[in-house]
Formats: sequence, C-alpha cells, structure tokens
Amino acid sequence: MSPVRQVILLTLVLGTLGIVVSLVIVAVGGGFSGPVPSLLSPPSSKDLWIVGEGLRNNTRMNYILTSTSPTSLSLKNATVSIQFIQEGNDSWKANFNIINGSYAYTGSILLSKEYLTNRQMPGGDLADVYRIIESSLFDIRNFAREPKYLVPGAIWDNIVSGALTAPIRITGQDSIIVNGTTVDSYVLQYDLPSKVSKIWIAHGFPLPIKADVGDSDSSTRYTFEMAGYRK
Repeated sequence: MSPVRQVILLTLVLGTLGIVVSLVIVAVGGGFSGPVPSLLSPPSSKDLWIVGEGLRNNTRMNYILTSTSPTSLSLKNATVSIQFIQEGNDSWKANFNIINGSYAYTGSILLSKEYLTNRQMPGGDLADVYRIIESSLFDIRNFAREPKYLVPGAIWDNIVSGALTAPIRITGQDSIIVNGTTVDSYVLQYDLPSKVSKIWIAHGFPLPIKADVGDSDSSTRYTFEMAGYRK
C-alpha cells in the first residue's frame, strides 16, 4: 500500500474512532437505554431541553388541568392561564388566572429564570392552588433539574414506588396540535405496575404540552393539555 493510501486509511480509522468515543461519552453522561443513537448523528447540545426554554417577556400559556391534591381542594377541567413578565435579569413574574368550576383564583409568583424555581411563594387564595400547580404543571422541575436530552432512549431520572425503581426516559416521538399547528414532541415515560405515566415535551416550549400521570395505586394524579400558547 502506498504512503498516501496509508495516510487516508489512518485518517478514516481515527475519524470513526472519534465518533464512537464521542457517542460513548454522550451516552454515559446523558444516560441512554434502548437502541444506541446513530453513529452518524449522535446527540448534541441542540438535542438538550431545559425547563423554561423559549420563554420571552409576555409569553402566555393556557392549559386544561385536572389534578388531585392532598388537601380537600382539587382541580377538575380547570382553565389555567399563565403570563410571564420579566423581572430584572434573572426572574419571571408569573401571573396566574385559574378558573375551577364556579371558583376563580388570581395572583402572581416570582420564579427564577433558571429552571423556573420558586423565588417567592404566593399568599392568599392562590397559595393552596399553587401547590397543585407545583405538583402537576410544574412537576417537570423534579425530573429536569439540569438540561436533558430530547432523544429516544435518554434516561432523565428514576422514580421509586415501594420496592420498585423505574427509569424515567424518552420512549419516542409524537405529533400534537397546538394553536392549530402540528408540533413534534417527545414522550417522557415511566412505567409502574399499575399505571403508565407520560409527559409530552417539545423544543421551544417552556413547559410540557401534555401529561397523563398516575400514582402507584393506579389512580390518575394529574392530566393536562395545552389549550393555547403565545410567545
């Protein structure tokens, strides 16, 4: 073999090895199960999603939410509207308007721009309702405490139910209609013997678009679906 061909062959071998090493690093760091991502298109930073992604000043989101609560209060097909207003360089003021049957709740809370963590808890009538919001619409904060891959097979976390530990992972993709437009979403899922829970997430959306999440006793803990979105 000529020296030129030897150089070309060595370059190809090293290039392929580099891709494999990069993929292994990503897989180990991000946590993957199921089929191995393509060697030609391994996950990259563009596949990462964070809570609050795409938020702008005056972003508005509307949801239809049903959620139980440890207290006597619960929401059934409630309309939840959230408007985000920028407060300084590192905070969002989230204005809530919640209609639950014949009851209406309004108020504001200050959230960090980093993962929408609480900076200030609300008072008054909104306080109890916000606890339900935290355990449903904002429940994703418990699974995405850092950037996560929206890639089939990516493991986000684990959930413990009694003696069982189940992975919370991206199981596939699905199309959802938002504002009359088809959105390509990813399904975050965990399986318990009594219930399969799913959360639909998409790039460019600050919070999940849809969810159907249950408890270990097979009951539904919360369901919601985005009814409107304005950046």
